[in-house]
Amino acid sequence: MPNQGECIPDFIRFWGKLNKAIPEEQELFSQIFEAAHLFVLPTQIDCSPVVISEAAAFGLPVIAT
Repeated sequence: MPNQGECIPDFIRFWGKLNKAIPEEQELFSQIFEAAHLFVLPTQIDCSPVVISEAAAFGLPVIAT
């Protein structure tokens, strides 16, 4: 998440945790990935995140650290 006072461009969206066991959140997850052009995952501790495979399943290019 951005630090307080940081200016983030309007085209960048931050989403919190979504629980895909909840149908409404699963639908939101799908809508987010269907509308996306790119998936970025800046992480220092997740060695093999499932979300990268999920993004690939939607045909998204992925940038991860």
